Amino acid sequence: MSATSDRPLAGRTIALLEARRSQEITRLIELQGGRAHVAPLLREVPTDDPSLHAWLAALADRRFDVVVFLTGVGCQVLLDRAHESGLLPAVLEGLASARVVARGPKPVRVLKEHGVRVDFVPPEPNTSDELIAELTDWDLHGKTLGLQLYGGTTPYLERLRSGLASLGDRSKRLTRKVVVCLTDRRARVRDVEVLPLREFLAELPA
Repeated sequence: MSATSDRPLAGRTIALLEARRSQEITRLIELQGGRAHVAPLLREVPTDDPSLHAWLAALADRRFDVVVFLTGVGCQVLLDRAHESGLLPAVLEGLASARVVARGPKPVRVLKEHGVRVDFVPPEPNTSDELIAELTDWDLHGKTLGLQLYGGTTPYLERLRSGLASLGDRSKRLTRKVVVCLTDRRARVRDVEVLPLREFLAELPA
């Protein structure tokens, strides 16, 4: 079957190499006439970092003046853990009393689903550079910032770390404390099921 204007992916197979939201993306591909083959190379899994509960307790106690969410997955993990531990109402009150930053549309969606006000979203491309540029203009003197972090090291993450560390020198408004919570990590390929990937590679033309 060849592609048409209303089914532009007809006759094509699209490989999805991430597990995240694969069901929704599969449906979209199929609506366009294509076939999706889910063969994840990476997946995000919750971490067992013991600081997670302490971070939630601090948020519930309204000890954060600014809260920054970097990922939708991590944001959802925090709110799920808050619900499981009975802290969700207090956590939502803590967010209502703080200035809330979501680095991109994914944490925004999770926060909006819980009725959380979002005070700032960096403009596209939603990187740490735009985030730090905005925080430079905030009065953070004596304030405590709660930061939801994701696992692994990336250039964007390293720029955010160094930007927060140097924020006081650049803006003369040094934060009293940055409290970090690690909520998820990216699993390596050997941690995921490799059979779908092998099946997909076997279908490729020689």
